[in-house]
Amino acid sequence: MFSDPAPRTAVVAVALLLLVVGAGVAVAATPTVSVFLPEPTLEPGAEQPVELFIQHDGEGAISNVSVTLGDGPFAVTSNTTPLGSVPQGEAITSTHTIAVPSDVEPGTHRLSGAINYTTMDGDTPVRVDDTFNVTATVPNEPRFAVRAPAADLAAGASGTVPIEIENVGAATATDLRATITGAGGVTVGGEAAVEAIGTLEPGETVTVDVDVQIAESAGDGEKSIETEFAWVDEHGIDRSDGPVRGTLAPTASPTISIDAVNSNLAVGHEGELSGTVANDGPVDLRNAVVIVDPAAESLVPAETRIPVGDLPSDANTTFRVPIDVAPDASAGIRDVDVTVEYRSGSATPVRTDPTILSVSVADRPEPAVEDVRADLAVGQDGTLTGEIRNAGDVDLTGAVAIVEPRSASLTPGESRIPLGDLAANEAVPFETTLTVDPDADPGVRDVDVSFEYRSGGEARLTDATTLLLDVADAQSFTVHDVADTLSVGYDGEITGNVSNDGPHAVDDAVLVVEPMSDSLFVEDTRYALPDLAANETTAFTYPTDVSGDANAGPRQVRFTVEYGGADGQTITSDPQSTRVTVDPRTDEFTITGVNTTATTGEMTELVLEITNERPERLSDINAMMFTDSPLTEVADEAYVQSLAPGETARVDFEIRVDGDARETTYPIELDFEYSTERGDTVLSRVYQYPIDVVAADEESGLPLGLLAVVGIIGAGIVVGTMWWRRR
Repeated sequence: MFSDPAPRTAVVAVALLLLVVGAGVAVAATPTVSVFLPEPTLEPGAEQPVELFIQHDGEGAISNVSVTLGDGPFAVTSNTTPLGSVPQGEAITSTHTIAVPSDVEPGTHRLSGAINYTTMDGDTPVRVDDTFNVTATVPNEPRFAVRAPAADLAAGASGTVPIEIENVGAATATDLRATITGAGGVTVGGEAAVEAIGTLEPGETVTVDVDVQIAESAGDGEKSIETEFAWVDEHGIDRSDGPVRGTLAPTASPTISIDAVNSNLAVGHEGELSGTVANDGPVDLRNAVVIVDPAAESLVPAETRIPVGDLPSDANTTFRVPIDVAPDASAGIRDVDVTVEYRSGSATPVRTDPTILSVSVADRPEPAVEDVRADLAVGQDGTLTGEIRNAGDVDLTGAVAIVEPRSASLTPGESRIPLGDLAANEAVPFETTLTVDPDADPGVRDVDVSFEYRSGGEARLTDATTLLLDVADAQSFTVHDVADTLSVGYDGEITGNVSNDGPHAVDDAVLVVEPMSDSLFVEDTRYALPDLAANETTAFTYPTDVSGDANAGPRQVRFTVEYGGADGQTITSDPQSTRVTVDPRTDEFTITGVNTTATTGEMTELVLEITNERPERLSDINAMMFTDSPLTEVADEAYVQSLAPGETARVDFEIRVDGDARETTYPIELDFEYSTERGDTVLSRVYQYPIDVVAADEESGLPLGLLAVVGIIGAGIVVGTMWWRRR
């Protein structure tokens, strides 16, 4: 619910009552929002900001506040303002812009608006949308407009100008006084013109004549004048207003052009500069003078002021001025400023803005830089080459090209390049080294090339020619096609290819690998690369050990390339990371039995086959056999010269089985000592292999008891014989 406020202050009170129906008890959340317009006075004919004051006096904070101000009799150019939240007991402001028509009726005007916000009903947000009214006042008082008709004055002239003053307000101004001043090169009455007007009724206009002077530099177009007003209102109170701006439209300045310019200037000679000065109107010129002012000291005119007399509108005339070119001047384009001084409408001379003429000074040789090529990259020594052509008509003696980079990141190997003598239109090649700093950024660099030479017995220095040279990014490399033969507890290899992506060839480069895991060990991490041209590729191999305590799985390795840069510096490329895979631990050999059955009480030849399961050739393989009772090794070693991956070889051993051994399976143990392709000597783990023991066949020989008796008798005979011989 909203009510109209007092005339200067509008208040909006919003009360939200939440009722809980059932027990007849009302639970109220009562946010109270007030909207004020503290400064309700509006000035007609102006766009001005107004500031609404929003006060929250209720309970709890409100949020998502938005205020919209309606137009009313005015144009509101910024009507909606989001304001956010307002805590309980605090206030915020909402600024809007209002355009007030100049013909609006004085008095009080109503402005309607809407306010929207969110409050809380317990934990439930409630949106409140409502309206409000505020009032603004347009005062009932005099207001003034100032106009100046077209004045017969051009820039640089002075004279009397009529100024019109109108009361566009709704009340009479008594004892009215106007103080008029100028701006933008306009001077009124020396410093200001004070005019006593008297009484000025609403809608009444009065004209006053004031002295006006327009500066030469003011130019054409409307100029500003400002007027301060003082008067007595209907209540006898002194009032004032201003400054009120008006415009002064002086007579347009004449349009003067310099055309048909010709010159025959040459170094060390006197030539002539000529042209046409045209008055394109709209006023006549009197006592016109062409003023010549060369911008270069090497051009010396015989006279700087050339009178051309009266010049009516739409007329033209020619002017000529001799100019001497200094003997030490260089060939090229020179700027000559030409202005026209004249009188028109007043006794004060007026000057035009300068016209800049580009004049060619010829007949001097000017070396030119042609066919420029540069091969530059960050951190590298590059070469700048091209041709120097004597594009003039005079021979050059002792010519020298001077190379001066504008960037500190470029250093020339030779800044002065002797060219020798150059005949007219002769071209010679030139070459110099440019070193690019390793910390430089890629991009375009400016390099100035100028020339020293002698011509006509005089030493000369040309202006610089600026070359735009591209500096490529730093040398780059790509590591790709990375493969590995890694497994837990064994030696392997990391292999791959590295490509020089350019832009330059490199020599003495080193590829550096850095395993990112402690379980990988590369004995020599630095791999010397061969000379690589741009876009050339070479392979690499890193022997790599894997810890026996490692877990199988992927590992990350990082590669960088170190290469020689400018001034012998070592540059390191950006790192590149890739993954290798550590396979689970696998045995070196697979053992297969050929003859693995032994007989009790006998000696048996065991025959086994071993297969190389490693991905590399193994050599100098020594196999050792170990047994426990009731087995005894007789021949416990075997040797294989080498085995390629997947190749199989036979190994033979001999064992004896005790005569009282049980018929069952017994283990033998084997280990292998071998050499890898890298020349490392490795001892394998201990392998076990089953041996089947069977009883001897009784029909194949004497009974065991008889064999024992025979053995005892035989031993006695041997002992007795030895005793007899000793006697």
